[in-house]
Amino acid sequence: MFDDLAETLEQCRIGGRLEWAICLCVSEAFCNALLHGNKMDPEKTIFLALDVNQQIVRADITDQGDGDIENIRMRSIPSDQTETGRGFDLIERTANRLELTNNREAPGLTLRMEFIRSEWD
Repeated sequence: MFDDLAETLEQCRIGGRLEWAICLCVSEAFCNALLHGNKMDPEKTIFLALDVNQQIVRADITDQGDGDIENIRMRSIPSDQTETGRGFDLIERTANRLELTNNREAPGLTLRMEFIRSEWD
């Protein structure tokens, strides 16, 4: 997934700080989907969809878990010394926009993050 992401960003001529931010946030979201959403179940899939245009880069990460948006919103903020539990907060602080939705057709949660290209030049 990471190689494909890097190749796609290169093809779209996205580099520098914006590339770093997208890779960081997608990595965190993917790990959260794997660990918390799919609970490391090898039978479940994680989907990554990228939408790139001149104004924004949008990345959707969708798991097949039974995540509850309220649990994510009500989570406790980790301390500075904690090595885990910081991913969602990191995404929230880095991406220009963040949205969580429960899937309608099947179990799962989608995390959508958007990066406004002009703000990362």
